[in-house]
Amino acid sequence: LDEYIRSVYTHHPRVKIFGSCFGHQLICQSLLIEYGVRVEVDPNGWEIGVKEVTLHKNFLETFGTRWIALASPVGKRECGDKMRLQFVHHDRVVILTSDALPTTWTTFGSTTHCTVQGVYEPARILTLQGHFEFDRFINSECIIHFFGSTWDNEKLDDMLMAIDADDDSDVAAKMVLQFLLEGDEKRHHSSHAVMGAGGLLTPLSEG
Repeated sequence: LDEYIRSVYTHHPRVKIFGSCFGHQLICQSLLIEYGVRVEVDPNGWEIGVKEVTLHKNFLETFGTRWIALASPVGKRECGDKMRLQFVHHDRVVILTSDALPTTWTTFGSTTHCTVQGVYEPARILTLQGHFEFDRFINSECIIHFFGSTWDNEKLDDMLMAIDADDDSDVAAKMVLQFLLEGDEKRHHSSHAVMGAGGLLTPLSEG
């Protein structure tokens, strides 16, 4: 997997790479190992439930006004520099300092539990440690299925209570969509892709 991700990143510059949770960890390990980035078991233990991510200033500045336009429908709340996501992970990405990253990269944000909640390179890479694709039902079922027979009732109840909260998954989904569309409008107007019989655009050559 490491080799595959490095190959796609190196040889297919128009392919955007997104990953969450394990995908976040794998992408960071594959592409940033030479910068001292590593993945390890989190000494703080499990991060489970809805947690508030504080978005890093460099990410907000790089993502620009598109972030300001995103808002959560949960009470019509404006996110500002915060985002609430569902979590269930026991490993973490370690970046010694943000200066250690390539100049085009930035970290996404942090929680009180885990300092690296994602990375971003415009039009190339976006990762999230959290699960915006999980709602409280899905995350609860995961916890019950995997840990229901091994954790005591009090611990299990505490985790399920942490999961049963509102989040900003819709904002995260819009953010991921905007990332996937980065640069495509310019290429669409300048390309001469041909619409095939099946309704799909002929893939553009790399370059």
